[in-house]
Amino acid sequence: MSISIFDKIRNSTRHVAENARWVHVDEMAINAYPESLLLSEKIVLDHTPEHHLLDQGEDTMRFFVILDSINFGSGYFPFLDKDKGVSGYFTVARRLKSFCEREGIPSSGELAQLDKKKCAAIFEQEIDSPHMDELMQLFSLALRELGSWATENFDGDILGFLRKVESAEAAILSLMNMNSFRDVAYYHGFEVPLLKRAQIMLQDIKLALPNHHLIQFHDMDDLTIFADNILPFVFSCDGLIKYHPWIEERISNEEIIGSGSSEEIEMRACSVYVAERVGEIINEELKPMSVRELDYVLWNRGQKLKKSTTSKRHRTRCIFY
Repeated sequence: MSISIFDKIRNSTRHVAENARWVHVDEMAINAYPESLLLSEKIVLDHTPEHHLLDQGEDTMRFFVILDSINFGSGYFPFLDKDKGVSGYFTVARRLKSFCEREGIPSSGELAQLDKKKCAAIFEQEIDSPHMDELMQLFSLALRELGSWATENFDGDILGFLRKVESAEAAILSLMNMNSFRDVAYYHGFEVPLLKRAQIMLQDIKLALPNHHLIQFHDMDDLTIFADNILPFVFSCDGLIKYHPWIEERISNEEIIGSGSSEEIEMRACSVYVAERVGEIINEELKPMSVRELDYVLWNRGQKLKKSTTSKRHRTRCIFY
C-alpha cells in the first residue's frame, strides 16, 4: 500500500528532527505547551473581506488560486511597499483584490502573458530596486506558469485541477506539476516534501467556500501544518525549539538563510514535526482540533509575538514561503 503525501511529510520531517544539527527540539517543552497555547489563543477561522475577494462563488476560488500561486516572498517583504500597519501578505492580497474588482479575474491566457512590469502595476511596487525587481519577476514567473499549466491541461480553467480530482492529496499532486509548487527539499540526500503553498491553497478555498462541491475532499483533515518562517519563530520564542548560536546570530543580524540549506530545512522541518506533536497531544488529551485549525492558532500567536518580542524571524528568499 502506497504512503500518502501527508504521511511522507510527517515521516520525513520527523527524520530531520531526529538528525538535526542546527535545531534542537525540546520534547519536554512540547508536552507542556498545548494547554497554555489553547488558553491564550482563540480559534476564529475566517478570511478578511478587506483583503480577500469573498462571496463571489467560483471567482472567489479563482482569486485564491491566483493569490496562493504568489503567496511567497517573506524574505523580500522588508523592501515591499506595504499598506500602513499591514503585513506583506495582506498588502499583496488586498492589492490583488483591488485589481480583480477593477479588471476582473485574469484569464489563464492573461496570466500566461504577465511580465514583471504588469505585476509591479498590480501590486503597486516600484521595480527600480533590485529586491522588488526580483520579487516581481518571481511573481510573474509563477503566474505565467499557472496560466500555461491551466491552458495546457484544463482548457484554460484554473479550477480544472479541482474538477478532475477526488481528494486533497490528488489536488496537491496535480499542483506539484508546476515548479513553483514543488516544495520538496533534500536533506543530506533524504527527500523532505513540505508543500506549504499547495496545502494552504486548499485551506484558503475551503475556508472561503466550505460547502462548495469542488472542495469537499474526504482527506482535508490529513493536511499537515503549513511550513513557513512563522512556525520556527513561534516555537523558538516559546522554547520548543532551540537554535545553534551560529543560527541565532544570523537571524538576529537579519542575514539571509539560504533556501535549501541544511539549517533552513531543519528550521522548517523541525517546526512541522513539533506542530504535529502538539496537535497529537491536543487531540488525545484536550479537544478535537484539525491541524488546519492549529495552524491558524499558531499563526495568530506569531502575529502577537512579533509585536511583543525583539526576536526576529529567519529570512529566506524563495518561492515557497
